[in-house]
Amino acid sequence: MKSIFILLAKSILFFSIIFLLYSFFLDSENIKILYQILFPSMIISILLLIIHILLSKKNGVIKDFSPNQSFILKNPVNLDVLDSKIQSVTNWKLITKSNSTLIYKSKANFFKSFGEVIKVSNEKDYTVLSSKPLVFTTIFDFGKNYQNLNFLKSII
Repeated sequence: MKSIFILLAKSILFFSIIFLLYSFFLDSENIKILYQILFPSMIISILLLIIHILLSKKNGVIKDFSPNQSFILKNPVNLDVLDSKIQSVTNWKLITKSNSTLIYKSKANFFKSFGEVIKVSNEKDYTVLSSKPLVFTTIFDFGKNYQNLNFLKSII
């Protein structure tokens, strides 16, 4: 629930800034904060949040609706085998490969996201899977990063 409120607050702030700039350049003498900025920002933010929650739930998200997703596997994985599986099944581009880390970049799907950074890192006795938006200003990903983690878990 906390992530929903954070997403809503970020979205309202983002759209408020956009509407404030729009109002300032078009009608700088008579800006009505409540009617021209805050109210439209809240309406758009709430509609986008509802769409985000519905599409995220469709992709399997239960609790954390934020665009930054991570998961911990209890055992380390063989990164070379995983890399060959990922390269054969997806169109993700390998950015970094080291002894303990694989980092991929996915292509943009303009409805859901502008691309993601997917990271698999082996620690001493566990593996961390993470997926986050490529563009740091992404507020809603509609469950795409959660979907990436589910895909990784299925091929491991």
